[in-house]
Amino acid sequence: MIAYDENLGVLYPSISGTQGGGAAIASAYGIPAFPTHIIIAPDHTIIEQDIWPVSSPNDFIVPLENAGCEAHECGSSTMSADFEADMTDPCAGNSVTYTNSSSGDITTYSWVFEGGNPATSDLENPVVSYETPGNYDVTLTVSNDTEQDENIMEEYISVLDLTASFEVDEDDICDTESVEFTSSVTCSEELQWTFEGGEPATSNEANPTVTYNTAGTYSVTLTAINGDNEVEVIEESYITVHNCTGIGSLALDKMRISPNPGDGNFQVDLPKAGDFEVQVYDIAGHIVYTTTLTSESNNLNISNLTDGVYVISLNNGITQFKERVVIK
Repeated sequence: MIAYDENLGVLYPSISGTQGGGAAIASAYGIPAFPTHIIIAPDHTIIEQDIWPVSSPNDFIVPLENAGCEAHECGSSTMSADFEADMTDPCAGNSVTYTNSSSGDITTYSWVFEGGNPATSDLENPVVSYETPGNYDVTLTVSNDTEQDENIMEEYISVLDLTASFEVDEDDICDTESVEFTSSVTCSEELQWTFEGGEPATSNEANPTVTYNTAGTYSVTLTAINGDNEVEVIEESYITVHNCTGIGSLALDKMRISPNPGDGNFQVDLPKAGDFEVQVYDIAGHIVYTTTLTSESNNLNISNLTDGVYVISLNNGITQFKERVVIK
């Protein structure tokens, strides 16, 4: 009890101490009678003033728990290793900041970063960079002179690579038409497009719209950049442009053909019924198919024709309709 008094700084001798002093304690803490038990915190505040008689351990456990004390089995660890990262999917070359959230009386930290730089650390909250794409483990061990705890997070970090690809809403068009490009990239800080034969000829937008005014076959290039790293994607002969100038201007907006582009099985809607002679022309101006339509809503099946651009002309001797369609 003397050691207890000295370690916790008790101002009065314990009532059971070899030096006596029970009266001073009784006076200081207002103990009403003897025998009794009193629970006093290290800061000398009274947790429970008068415990008597003692019927079970709960007479002491309950007031201690109410005061915020936690019970631990003898020999059990009160230390727990835990952490989190500000990001778990960094791009190659980026850094990750780790924040320690361990509990317990910790004096040392030991980190192991698979694939990271540095590979190990004894800092509480280290910063680690990753240069190579892949999935990596992170291990934290916390300890003091008597105990330790380890936490291994398998494949906790997924380092991403710089990648780039793109697609277009239509790659077979008539001159003067526009197409919309859509990029798909990871870890890119900057994009650079080059459109052979297109207007504009270059762009740094994610999803640019490009117009092609001259017939031909054209390449498209996309470059994704991240610092000193870059990935280039080139699609040769990607856009095919046909000489369709004048065809669109001949078409009246009284006829609807859908779906367009389509597989060749088209729905043709006319403003009124009648006997319409149908002629289908290829891009060179040759008639490749003829038939007759009589209803306002008609099915026109030319799926036997090869993929490409065609002109459908309807004429009843009074009214003529023309529309460009694409089979793909």
